[in-house]
Amino acid sequence: MKTIVRNIPGFFIFILLVFLSLPALSIALDEVSADEEYIIELVNEIRRDPLTYAKTLGFDRQTLRDELPWLDAAAQTGFLPLTKEDSLFSRAHDNNLIDDDNGSAVDSHAQVAPEDDYMIMGETGGVISFFNFMAPKDAIKIVVDNLFKNELDPGRTEPRYICSVEYDIAGASFRSGLLDDSAQRAYFITLTLASSSLIKSQIQMLHVINQIRKEPITLQKYLAVNTLSDSMLMNFFTGFSGLKESYSPLFYQQILSDSANLYLNTPTGDSGEEQTPFERAEIFGYEGSDVKETFMRSRYDRREDVVPVLEIIEDILLNALEFIPLSSNILFSEAMDEAGIGLRFIYREKTIVADSAIDVGQANSLDDQPAIYGIVYSDYDKNGVYTPGEEIQGHQVSIYHGSDGSLLQNVFTDYAGYFSVSLPMDTYKIEITKESGYVKQINHQMFENSFLAIDISSFEQ
Repeated sequence: MKTIVRNIPGFFIFILLVFLSLPALSIALDEVSADEEYIIELVNEIRRDPLTYAKTLGFDRQTLRDELPWLDAAAQTGFLPLTKEDSLFSRAHDNNLIDDDNGSAVDSHAQVAPEDDYMIMGETGGVISFFNFMAPKDAIKIVVDNLFKNELDPGRTEPRYICSVEYDIAGASFRSGLLDDSAQRAYFITLTLASSSLIKSQIQMLHVINQIRKEPITLQKYLAVNTLSDSMLMNFFTGFSGLKESYSPLFYQQILSDSANLYLNTPTGDSGEEQTPFERAEIFGYEGSDVKETFMRSRYDRREDVVPVLEIIEDILLNALEFIPLSSNILFSEAMDEAGIGLRFIYREKTIVADSAIDVGQANSLDDQPAIYGIVYSDYDKNGVYTPGEEIQGHQVSIYHGSDGSLLQNVFTDYAGYFSVSLPMDTYKIEITKESGYVKQINHQMFENSFLAIDISSFEQ
């Protein structure tokens, strides 16, 4: 048997030349379904005890502990088991084709559909090629074992999937076919993972809010000014007088999202005496000192169950123009530094009813290091600001010390194009590399929490 391995970003291909006199390949649909479930089961076996599983592959437990201390810490309790999610199985099926040029990249420049509304999503997999026959489970184990081995490389710079605490739901696809339009038989395996705790549209909305907090004047970029009523138009031009030039970003807080969603899903009168937003957040363990809330209900024409993120944001901003000065709106609250968003959609035959609640809070954080709230995006509509759908997933952002140029850390953007780093007060260089190979460095002074939107379409070619 001869094995040839060819790497593709996020995926890999095994060319296994197995010469056996066995019947031609034939996989029934129900067997494929069982094989897909086996992919999740095998990954969960690794996640339950990664060090023990690594030992069966020839790794030394103590060496792994020394080289990958984060893995040792996770191994004490084990990673969360992956729960099977139907929408992720569907997505894995749709994406179970390998593209040598694009690898596992996901086209994020699209409207968000409810079944894809995850902020954190990752995809990996492999292709195994052979002659005559190979048992599906044997092929799956070879692929998953090698994915795991690659993630145990201390020098790995790509995101990890099997060994990631971010994911708790998953789907998989297993199919047979021919490799590269040749007579070479192959199994194609795709594993799609996501986090159930966050939804992408929430973070897209928070991106826009933070873009406006960074530069309040950009509010006009998200609104069609010529469609505003006379009173709103007057408010638009006069409302900026009480605003600061810039506000620090609101960082995502899951507890505040939980509180906002509780508000949306509690019928009026069912909770007894009405609670304040702060009292409701305390139920979930919120430790900040204050919480404020705004609510909006809107109706939109139904478009194939697409989440109308931009339309919701526009209505929230129009609602903000009812407040004069604008500084009285909670979106421009200077003391607040974190936020959570609750969303509820009611799909009717021709319309979508969208309820949104935004809870902003003032944290009592003991962390004295400022943080970056970062977005990597491509300005497709050329309006000069981030627009939902323009985010770039899985892009590497490198942080260098400004004085000596030493590399401090690499981070990757999530499914909403988001990244965050906390750093001591100092000067840094933030480096982004385009697929074309062009490298852009941004000088950044850390002295307080800051919002950074990086438009890679503006980079020189």
